Amino acid sequence: MPDINEQLVQQVVEQVIRLLRQEKAESRQAQVRPPAGVCTGDYSKFPELAGRRVGAGQGQTASAEPRAASSVDSASSQAQAVAALTGIVTAQQLQEAMKASPDGTVILAPDARLTPLANDLAMQHADLIRRQDRALSPASSAGTSANASTSEELPWLWWAQGYCPAVQEVTHRWSAQLRPSAAPRNETGLVQVIRDLAAGVRQRSVQGGLLFVPSAAQAVCYANRVAALRAVVGTCAEAVEQAVRDLGANVLVVEYPYVKPAAIEQMVQRMLRQPPRPPAHVMRHLVELQRDGQGS
Repeated sequence: MPDINEQLVQQVVEQVIRLLRQEKAESRQAQVRPPAGVCTGDYSKFPELAGRRVGAGQGQTASAEPRAASSVDSASSQAQAVAALTGIVTAQQLQEAMKASPDGTVILAPDARLTPLANDLAMQHADLIRRQDRALSPASSAGTSANASTSEELPWLWWAQGYCPAVQEVTHRWSAQLRPSAAPRNETGLVQVIRDLAAGVRQRSVQGGLLFVPSAAQAVCYANRVAALRAVVGTCAEAVEQAVRDLGANVLVVEYPYVKPAAIEQMVQRMLRQPPRPPAHVMRHLVELQRDGQGS
């Protein structure tokens, strides 16, 4: 075995150590280059993107906000684009309008008439179907004057037989348009409130009345014996609105033990939002029937 040159080995080791140190130093200074296809945020080479915020993360955040705003604007414009239904409205038209509306709400024109099937459908979805005329709310009615001269601004007389928390809450919420009756809250008070109500309608001091009773039979019978009153029993909001529109009903009788508070609120709102003006043919028929009754 030949002799090992220790001096040569020492030189080789020093050379290897020097190379390793040099490679380690270069690796610390080396730049990390992103792989192809990744956005670096540098748009200086693209004039058409001038003014864009630098940085991929910032760019994504900035672009997400306009998209969110545009989606809200789009939904709002779609809701405004849903036109009110006019003329004779069928059940199929109601269903198609509910599907086309962003929130399922259908707007009926003031003179729109519902077919029997459409009326049944409207009763099932009373919270989604409303008319376009003078929709009031407790907040918007706060400025209504009780001494106003126009019929739309006259108050409504209300009376309750017994006590019901739901009735108390609704009448308090709509107190700007309601006037409580001084009649006793028992069966004897029913006749008195109907007399006061008839006198108020004739003297144009009230538009009509709201009667909350455990049973509607006596209230409707007594009220409809008075020529100035046209009383109906409230079953749902759409039925009340139809009664006001087609009959000019000015007395709403609600059997509060059998109606949910939300339904009472909806029926009162529908009753108050348009003046009770009976069509000419309805008044003619009522006069004829009253004359026939007097003749017998």
